[in-house]
Amino acid sequence: MKKLTVFLAMMLAVVMICSANSTFFALTTITVDGYTYTETMLQTGTLMGWDNSSDTLSVPEKVGYIYITAIGDHSFNGDDFIKHLDLSNANRMYHLGEYAFANSVLEGELVVPTRVIYIGISAFENCDGLTAVSYSSDGGKVSPQCFMGCDNLAAVTLSSSITEIQQYAFANCPFLTEITIPASVTTIDETAIS
Repeated sequence: MKKLTVFLAMMLAVVMICSANSTFFALTTITVDGYTYTETMLQTGTLMGWDNSSDTLSVPEKVGYIYITAIGDHSFNGDDFIKHLDLSNANRMYHLGEYAFANSVLEGELVVPTRVIYIGISAFENCDGLTAVSYSSDGGKVSPQCFMGCDNLAAVTLSSSITEIQQYAFANCPFLTEITIPASVTTIDETAIS
């Protein structure tokens, strides 16, 4: 009986510790100045939404006291309002999540700055209005299906930090006639550009 009591006391302690930690590390969703983000840690956050007050989403360096370091997975997937994405002021952002802008109405040229080191799978898939991409990311690769199905994409420029173009990265882009691939690219998947 004593062993059972000790065992139950230990299990209760473990449950209490786990519960306290999950509460301590829980993400908080906050909206400030029209930007919705989750606060992660050390005064950083992930952009999860926006109030569509303009057709240009200008991602700021910080909202309130929180530095924006990422755009979350699926955050703007299917958005039918944002036409332009401006990352020029997002000086601490390094991560664009999977399907972040997939199936949205982005149009014109997209400039991905050097400091963005990760762009998720299908981040811009089926963005039919994109016509040009300047991909300066230091991430080293173009992720699978990143720009797949961008029907009007005609020109792509990749920086010399890119070493790999993964599966279906630019597949089903019928008007893609100009792509600058630097000598640094050592691997191009056979399905990357089709």
